[in-house]
Amino acid sequence: MQIRNLLKTGLLSFAAFVASGMGCANASGNPDIVGVLAAITEPGNAAELGLTQDQLDRLEALIKQHESQALTFASEIRRL
Repeated sequence: MQIRNLLKTGLLSFAAFVASGMGCANASGNPDIVGVLAAITEPGNAAELGLTQDQLDRLEALIKQHESQALTFASEIRRL
């Protein structure tokens, strides 16, 4: 029973972390969720890497997809 409570507390903490990160996500994405993709899509870094607008658009779509999945996951584990 004690392990279950610890696990539930940990999962709820993770859910709160992910949900709070979603509020501060910007056009580049939340680095806590999408990692280096957030930095790559920043205008200065994208220009330095020579990314085309099409590549940036696809990266932004991927970022949104991952952030959406993280929010869904956080919502699901909150119900445990």
